[in-house]
Amino acid sequence: MTEADPKIVELQTQLNKQGFNLKVDGRWGEKTRAAYAAYLDRDPSVPTLVPPAPKPWWQSRAIWGLIATIVAGFASRYGFEVDSEGLTNVLLQIVEVGGLALALFGTVRRTQPLDSTLVAPGVRLPGGAVGVPSAGKADKRENYFLD
Repeated sequence: MTEADPKIVELQTQLNKQGFNLKVDGRWGEKTRAAYAAYLDRDPSVPTLVPPAPKPWWQSRAIWGLIATIVAGFASRYGFEVDSEGLTNVLLQIVEVGGLALALFGTVRRTQPLDSTLVAPGVRLPGGAVGVPSAGKADKRENYFLD
């Protein structure tokens, strides 16, 4: 049998003061989790500190902006021409500036961290993802409250 966790005992005590009927045993079980979730739902002033899930790198506007900038830069330096030299330079400069603008816009507007371990859909580098596990993934932690 596991020892009672003093932080969970305090949480259960505080939840009982809020009107929940919990056994104060210091264990994070289904009833404590449900009572805590109900408390958070009831009181919107209590912040829920859950970081956003990371998104794959290929969904980042900033990454695509940088890729466009790099491609345009290499194309102009290695003599890629469309029609005439003047048109090629203008088009490549437009793409280069547009790529930088897209990278800046994507970085400023980013709402989620990037998952640098996800190389392609279904292909992940060793090290795992950062943040909240995706839906359907079992959480293997023993202590859900303290981790």
